[in-house]
Amino acid sequence: LEIDGGITQVTADLLEQALAEADRRKAQALVVSIDTPGGLLEATRRIVHAILVAPVPVIAYVAPAGARAASAGTFLVLASHVAAMHPISSMGAAHPVGAFGTDIEGTMKDKVVNDTAAWARSLAQSRGRNSEWAERAVRESSSITASEALPLHAVDLLAGDLPSLLEQAEGKVVAVQGSAWRVSTGGTEAVRFEPSFRQSLLAVLAHPAILYLLLLAGALGLYVEFTHPGLILPGLFGVLCLGIVFGLQVLPMNGVGLLLIGAAALLFIAEIYVTSLGLLTVAGLACLIGGSYLLFDVPGSPFRLHPLLIWGTAFVFAGSALGVGYLLLRVRRQGATSGPEAWIGAEARVVIEIPAGGRGKIFFDGAYWDATSSERLEPGAPCRVDAVHGLLVSVSPWRAEQTRQRGET
Repeated sequence: LEIDGGITQVTADLLEQALAEADRRKAQALVVSIDTPGGLLEATRRIVHAILVAPVPVIAYVAPAGARAASAGTFLVLASHVAAMHPISSMGAAHPVGAFGTDIEGTMKDKVVNDTAAWARSLAQSRGRNSEWAERAVRESSSITASEALPLHAVDLLAGDLPSLLEQAEGKVVAVQGSAWRVSTGGTEAVRFEPSFRQSLLAVLAHPAILYLLLLAGALGLYVEFTHPGLILPGLFGVLCLGIVFGLQVLPMNGVGLLLIGAAALLFIAEIYVTSLGLLTVAGLACLIGGSYLLFDVPGSPFRLHPLLIWGTAFVFAGSALGVGYLLLRVRRQGATSGPEAWIGAEARVVIEIPAGGRGKIFFDGAYWDATSSERLEPGAPCRVDAVHGLLVSVSPWRAEQTRQRGET
């Protein structure tokens, strides 16, 4: 099984299913290749528990070359029955951190650090490894290379590839569910555990940036559907995106962050209907930025949105708001371009004589209209539209200066 990237609940699911598959196949061991910067504390505890009660030995292997088992990954190595590293790899830096990677302050810091250090020490002791270094990895964020880890007895062996690892693991006696188990990997076949399509999809979705973009896309789809009823597709797209975000729940999210992003959406919508001179947009951008920073700020979670993504998104929304505002201002300055308001001042042609104060007919805008005028107009004479009252048009004689102005225009 390969663990590559952040450790989430999806990772825990993969490990549990891989252990079940190894048990079903009567495998000699489950090799877990690790290259991770860390992950969720609850997912790490779940994985460690699965390893401690595993039906077959678990061989943790920090690989390939250049890999690391940092933070939460360190606990996976400490809990495994056999711990191995590639000669060019590292592990450690398991000190717990708070929001945005900052240090936890006050009494809570002591509680969290002491609890985590005791956990690391107990795992190392249960496997006969260096418990003092395990505690330093938590309290002092100590990190070590593979060449340093072996003399310190933090790991059991170094291996440059999988065949070498299996060869060196041959004959090791470990405790599996309270009973001695002699690992027999010589001449065995290595079978790669292949995650299902659902698991692969969840692994892709377990990324803050992907969930963030899906959340914004879902809100945008619903906004388009509400402002343009009947399109259907934007609404379905929005519901699908939000269903993925909230239905699968692959990463924990901060409720305050979600509320701020929701408030930002409402403020952007209100800007269209309320004349605020941009104040609602500014408030919406502030809520969007604040909500984005808080969205994945959950205790025990190292996942955060990159500032470039947050500010890039805010820039796009600000540019879109300015673009819409410019278009609306341009339309307002242009005035009416169709309908009765645009007909005022237009030229029409008299079809049936219009007596002074009486009614006749004119031809205008491709149709015949009843018309009235304060002056007599003969058939064929040009006239000017002064007002439109339903289906009745008020007209006046077309003056020579109007013809000249029209030509100049």
